[in-house]
Amino acid sequence: MGAVVSEQSPATDQYRCPGQSYPISRAVHLGRLARFYPPCRRCEHRQDHEPLSPRLKRRLAESHRQGEFPPLFSAEDARGVYWNQLTLTDARRLATALGFWLRQQPDSATPPTALVAGDARPLTPEIVAAVVEGLRWTGCHTIEIPAATAACTALAVSHLACDGGILVGNPAGSVQSVGLKFWAADGRPLSRGHGLESVEHVFQRGVDRPTRRFGSLRRFQAESPYLERLQHDYHGLRPLQMLLRSDCQPFDSFLQSLLQSTACRTLPCPAEYSRFPEQIRQHQAHFGIHVQDDGERCTIYDQRGQLVAPAHLAALVLEELLADEPATVVLDDEIAELILRRSGHPIRPIVCTSPSRAAMYELLQQHAALFGADAQGRFWYRLDESCWAADALQTLTLLLKHLSRSDQPLSALLDSPPPRD
Repeated sequence: MGAVVSEQSPATDQYRCPGQSYPISRAVHLGRLARFYPPCRRCEHRQDHEPLSPRLKRRLAESHRQGEFPPLFSAEDARGVYWNQLTLTDARRLATALGFWLRQQPDSATPPTALVAGDARPLTPEIVAAVVEGLRWTGCHTIEIPAATAACTALAVSHLACDGGILVGNPAGSVQSVGLKFWAADGRPLSRGHGLESVEHVFQRGVDRPTRRFGSLRRFQAESPYLERLQHDYHGLRPLQMLLRSDCQPFDSFLQSLLQSTACRTLPCPAEYSRFPEQIRQHQAHFGIHVQDDGERCTIYDQRGQLVAPAHLAALVLEELLADEPATVVLDDEIAELILRRSGHPIRPIVCTSPSRAAMYELLQQHAALFGADAQGRFWYRLDESCWAADALQTLTLLLKHLSRSDQPLSALLDSPPPRD
């Protein structure tokens, strides 16, 4: 599939199926319609079905209504239902588009190096393999890392001095959904208006092979440098219990690794998300956390099962990040006022309006900021000298540290912000 239109040439009466680079005749077009060929659901010429039978036309109309999907590219990634909307061919073409785009960048190596990660779900390995093949086909040297969160992927791109990267993850949070997030050098995310639209254009247009040489492939254990940053914070913690609901399996694995040396524990989460607050109270957990968007965002509930507003959570974790010296932070204007009012430390705020992931990264980099927060619940941290990323695991780590400084419940800490000096 991929491309959402088919192209028709008036001179030759030829068609092109969505996601394919070669033309087909009208006879093939009709034959594929009659066989309910999946890409036909998104073809703009699917109503060109004479002389098919009325019965078959009715069945086609029903099939096409059921097959309506949103565009493959969103503002932050490419995503779709696996096989129904996003196939292995699409995954390979998406990787090819990024590889070709990387080769066009003036600051990229020739050939460029790209990193690939997955999210450990059973459906992911074959998609990762298709992505690796697509990058290598464009001549990119490719580094594959084990299952990773978005933050771990971004840090690995920066740590290994890659020119770009792809995470095959689950930003939508549904069982059959697959999403591909893209990064440029230094772990800079690509968003619409900041590079992603160029990758989309290459994907829609298709490319000829830019080189006859297949790129190399090697593997790297990226979780080690990522977890080493956090390990020192997992000492002297209270024996806290948290109810964990996660759409990101690597997050769960990373967290359990960090908790091994502590008395903190995660509790099983109910299948129905509506019962999440109730289960927090029943288990007498200290708080609950729902991790989303490939480990970039998290939602926190206090011990009463009450939702913690992002601005309140941001002010709390800033207490662990900030020292006595003023620090620069980048804040979405929707939550900036409340964060600044609650913070007990001097802050130099850079206020912005609904930034994309790429725009937030650029502001953090431009001002060498310590922290960033957007209204979608992403909290951004400086992972190394040249890399910033939204990281729910860092947020949880700071929350555990803050809760361990006293025996007060989370609700009391939120209701009593620290006084200003």
